Amino acid sequence: DFIIEILSPSTASKDLTSKRRLYETHGVKEFWTIHPTDRMATVYRRDPGNAAFGPAEILDGNDLVLEVKCLPGLTIEFNKILPRLPKIVRGSPREYRVR
Repeated sequence: DFIIEILSPSTASKDLTSKRRLYETHGVKEFWTIHPTDRMATVYRRDPGNAAFGPAEILDGNDLVLEVKCLPGLTIEFNKILPRLPKIVRGSPREYRVR
């Protein structure tokens, strides 16, 4: 009924194409892909009585909480499955002095 895939660069294209078609063909009700570096989720849900997934819903945000529609009462918090990305501080390079 519900499948969640955490994407990695080496398998993302397979997860987003062939696996998506496979899950759709076999009647999976809800399929999510999680993009850990972009901290985004793409959610595909099957409309009742429809053989295909509906339009993708793309969600993002650090404090995102997603509800699994096909499993009422189950929610997934992004911060619990994905660590927060470290803050990158960029400053101007130090001057180098030649002695």
